[in-house]
Formats: sequence, C-alpha cells, structure tokens
Amino acid sequence: MTSKRIKFFSFLIIIILLTISACDVNRFQEDIFSGEIEAHFIDVVHGDAILVNFFDENSRYVMLIDAGPDDGFLDLVDNRVVSYLNEMNIKKIDLVVATHPHGDHIGGMVEVFNTFEIEKVIDSGIELFDSDYYKAYREAIEANNIEVTEGRKGMSIELVKGVSFDIVHPVEPVIDSKGTNKEVNNDSIVGQIRYNNVGFLFTGDIEREAEEEILNRRTDIKNEILKVAHHGSISSSTRDFIEAVKPRTAVIQCPGFQEGPDYFHLPNEKVIERLEKAGVEVYRTDKHGDIIITTDGESYSVEYEKVEKLHYSEI
Repeated sequence: MTSKRIKFFSFLIIIILLTISACDVNRFQEDIFSGEIEAHFIDVVHGDAILVNFFDENSRYVMLIDAGPDDGFLDLVDNRVVSYLNEMNIKKIDLVVATHPHGDHIGGMVEVFNTFEIEKVIDSGIELFDSDYYKAYREAIEANNIEVTEGRKGMSIELVKGVSFDIVHPVEPVIDSKGTNKEVNNDSIVGQIRYNNVGFLFTGDIEREAEEEILNRRTDIKNEILKVAHHGSISSSTRDFIEAVKPRTAVIQCPGFQEGPDYFHLPNEKVIERLEKAGVEVYRTDKHGDIIITTDGESYSVEYEKVEKLHYSEI
C-alpha cells in the first residue's frame, strides 16, 4: 500500500471516529435532564413536608422530604400530604427522605407509606422506640417492605440524569443515651439539589451546633433557595450560616405560634430580621400557605396562595 493510500485511510478512520464521538456526545447530552423542577412546600400547620417533582418530556420523578404531622394534630380532617399528592395524581414516590424522627416530620409518613408505592426511604438512622410516632413509622416500613438507607455526608443520590440529592450532614449520629430533642434535631439529614444555576438547600431541624459543624467542614452550601431550619426557631439560622448559604429566597414552614419562651416563637422575628438584612426574600407557610418554587435550571419563580388569591413572582 502506497503512503498516499495509508494517509487517506488514516484520515478516513479519524473522520469516522470523530463522527462516532460526536454522536455519543449528542446522545449523552440528550440523556441529561432538561425539564423543570417544582418544589412544593406544603402547609401542614406545624411541621415540614416538601414535594419535589422533576418533569421532562418523557418522565416524572417524585421525591418527598418529610410528611408533616399525622391527621390527629390540631384535629386535621385528613392527612394534608396524602390529600395534596392525590390532587396531583401521584401514585408512586421514588424517594422519601425522613430528616429526623420527630412527629411533626414523620407523623404523616404512615399514611403516605400505606397509600402510595414507595421505592426507597432515606432517614437519619436515629431510633426512638419510646416514641409512638417512630414505632408506627418503622412498622409501616416493614409492613410495606420498603428499602431504607441511612443518610450520611458524602452520599449522592442521582434523582434524574445529571441532578442529585447530595447529603452534607450528618457525618455520624451523636445521640447520647437520653436521645434529647436537641441531638435528634442536630442529626437531621441536610441535603442540597443543584440544577445548573439554581440550588435548593434542605435543612430539617438542625440547630446552631450542626450549622457550625457544617461550616467547620468548609462544605460548599451556597444555594439560591433555603428551607429555613427548625421552622424559623431562634435555635437555628445563625448569621454565619446564612452568609455561607447566600440564599436569594428562603421558605419557612411554620405555624405562626408566638407564645411561650423565645425558643418557641415560630418563626422568630430575630431570624426573619437576619434573613431580610442579608437581602433574602422570605416566604412562610403560616402567611402564604402552600409555596411552589419552579425552576428550569436558569431562573425560578415562586407561587403562593393567600386569602384565596394566587400570587406569582419570577426571579
């Protein structure tokens, strides 16, 4: 074979390989999620319940972070989370995250587990068998044969192609023999979801000790949207933590209680002041009802219902 032919065939092979590579890149890019994410901060009076929906042309992924209290709390007519999900025609939940085993976060889980098909549960691994809420939660998991994983820092759970739930806390539980409320709160699962230019940070009920621990590890927690910890209690949301997150929007899931010691003012006005001084737009379920944040990864919009009027803002 002449040198000209060798050069020609070499050139031809290079062209073919480049074409194949380009096709592979295009195929990979097509696989990357390019739809919308909706985060629904459901008004459950006192507690957390966040539905995160991922939509694109061909699929839907459903994530639920906490499920509020059971329907006996404040004589609720029904389970607020179950009715909300039913209204959205949801049949299956791909991932449930139980941030920590307090009744205002897992009390509604039993009916959720008994109503919907649950693919997987991640929880903090804290066992509170002296709690009726926790025992009912565990029994419902076993009865429905649900897979459970303990959430730990460094875990990254791919939700849709290219978008993950990244756990930043806890490293390991620090519960003592008494299992006090403060320790259970501080072992809440904290995780973030980042979709291109828009990020969400979900904080459970962590208090200042856990916030300091996260900051001391120099974890990157900068996100546009912050779910404010512990219902806006003064126990949490230190200035340093807010400065590290640098949120543009904050959501507080709170009852609006303003009775008793300063600790139980939910949300606490000092926390609201810290957020507003940092230039954060604050939404709260006691005033705005259900709050829905929708993003395409480039910008996001906030919808909420108040006095039977739907409000909308785009950021």
